Amino acid sequence: MQGISLKELEEHVIESRDILWERESGLKTAIMQNLFRLVLHSDVNRDSIIEDNEVDIMIEKIEDMEGVRVDGERLRREMKEGGCTFKDVMNIMKELVSHGTSEENELFVFDW
Repeated sequence: MQGISLKELEEHVIESRDILWERESGLKTAIMQNLFRLVLHSDVNRDSIIEDNEVDIMIEKIEDMEGVRVDGERLRREMKEGGCTFKDVMNIMKELVSHGTSEENELFVFDW
């Protein structure tokens, strides 16, 4: 790092942080798109409602996603509390992906 001023180093760190944020943001968007597709494909009877048997299908598909771990039991509880229409399920997922909590309490954990 010889020959680099503190100001240049600071600018480099800020630039690196911004690049990392953009990548994580893009990855979250891609994951949300994949989650939405999984919700749609889990609705076996095509009534726009995720029923109990379809929740199991959806959780299995999420568990098969690379880079995502899900707390299946918690997702079932959240869906019973929040409703099971497509919109309700996506709102639950969006809220938890956007804000999260400590890793031990997260519904979804992303391995990135």
